[in-house]
Amino acid sequence: MSAGQGGVGRHEAAVTAERALDLVGLTVRKVFEAAGEVMDKGSAHLVGSLAAGFGNARSDVDIHVIERQLARPVGPHMFFVDGIPVDVERFPARWVAESKRKASAQPVAETPVGRIALDGNIGNRACRVMSRWIHAVPLNDTGERLFSPSERQRVLPLLVRNAYDHLLAHLALARLADAAQVPAATRAYLWRRTSRQLLELRCRDYGDVTVNAKWLTARAQRLGLPHATEAEDAAPFWCTAGRCGLPDVDAWEVTRLTRSSGTEVIDLAGRRLLATRHRRLLDEWCPAEGSMAELIDAIGPARLFQAITHAELDLSVDSEAVRRALSE
Repeated sequence: MSAGQGGVGRHEAAVTAERALDLVGLTVRKVFEAAGEVMDKGSAHLVGSLAAGFGNARSDVDIHVIERQLARPVGPHMFFVDGIPVDVERFPARWVAESKRKASAQPVAETPVGRIALDGNIGNRACRVMSRWIHAVPLNDTGERLFSPSERQRVLPLLVRNAYDHLLAHLALARLADAAQVPAATRAYLWRRTSRQLLELRCRDYGDVTVNAKWLTARAQRLGLPHATEAEDAAPFWCTAGRCGLPDVDAWEVTRLTRSSGTEVIDLAGRRLLATRHRRLLDEWCPAEGSMAELIDAIGPARLFQAITHAELDLSVDSEAVRRALSE
């Protein structure tokens, strides 16, 4: 069972729209005077780093307006208030309701690194929006938060799953780089990225879902998370993962390689070539698809790493394989 799932409430309780806007030298009244024509159409909420208790004098102001009559998202609309960028996005109220319904119907796996939703990743865009709504602060003092404490607890596993899938993909690639014996600097970068994603997963477990990489260290420090250092190779990563209780799931078994999006096989001067999304022409490419474990056995780690970096193959997480692994 996780020790987290919601541990930043005391910080959020101290955040009001007025206090947050004061960091950038603005007031709620000034914002309404500049953008009221858009914000008056529904309930306006401050979102982003300022709403989560971070931000500084150089932060942008992000606002989401929830409207009952809106059919689809609109915006962002940009305003400048005393030289500060204010981005206003409008969303249908049914999106909030659908997020709550999806969360309520979601089976979860109880793990030491969080309650993880089992029915698949909601995707990066939905994750970004829902994470902002968890920390959203009403601009009107009499307004209510978009998620109640109990609704928040049901939504968090969806956001934890998104972070967990990214961790599996990063981990699979870092291990592959080691197996392929690519340059040390590349391997160090991939392990740093993987260790930061583990830290992201832990922050989300504790309820801090501020989706912005630049605040990750500050989020971990605010939560008082132990073992928050970055690893540059496998050993310290697995040490931290073991202390955190990361589920024993083989990332190579639950990640898949498929033909890259944006590729096209073309005939040029009698030659058959693969045009990649990186605008490269390849006369040889990997046509195989399958789990990373299968393709390592089939073509070897070095060739597989090349196929991924050359955009011959795309790496993704197999949702059903993750579900089976977490349900065992």
